Amino acid sequence: GFPGANAKCRAEFPDSFFCSYGDYSRAEPGAGAPAGGAWVDYERTSAGVRASSPCNNGLGSWTYAGTADIADYVNTTGGTVGSNCNIARALTCRTPIKRVFRGFTATSYLGDLGGFPGANAKCRAEFPGSFFCSYSDYTRSEPSVGGPATGAWVDYERTSAGVRATSPCNNGLGSWTYSGNADIADYVNTYGGTVGSNCNVPRQLACCQGY
Repeated sequence: GFPGANAKCRAEFPDSFFCSYGDYSRAEPGAGAPAGGAWVDYERTSAGVRASSPCNNGLGSWTYAGTADIADYVNTTGGTVGSNCNIARALTCRTPIKRVFRGFTATSYLGDLGGFPGANAKCRAEFPGSFFCSYSDYTRSEPSVGGPATGAWVDYERTSAGVRATSPCNNGLGSWTYSGNADIADYVNTYGGTVGSNCNVPRQLACCQGY
């Protein structure tokens, strides 16, 4: 069950727990899962209760290792894929975090950032430990500066489960994988507001951090 999954995470990462996909998204990974994928739990209810469906054969979630039920795993690009329960995979583990604004990257990028893991990696290259902000991450951290003159890309808001939106700069491969003018994304302007833009304009990235 999920207590056993939590224990397995803590054996390798003290104080961590077994993620839902929303937990994984909120933790701002800098890379996708290993080649074989890594199990994640289904989303919680609005009350925070874990779903009871994955790998369940009558005893509750994560109690079954056969082919008669399925669960989700994170793939190498940070998305989720369904799978039967009879395949050994790593587990996705995280610890709680909160948000602060770190700054804007010195380097500017078109909309193809390599997905949100690629955007996170670009932020970390300039601000170790940081990740690519959504606009609410930026505003909740109460920044004292607006965006640079050319603007700084920010991600669209997450769902209530914490999963990032899949729409900005998306041409069929997911968010932040496109640098043309057939899709748009938001950027922070000099006043701290957001403006929509085509994805073929180079802009800096807004980077936040969790503690």
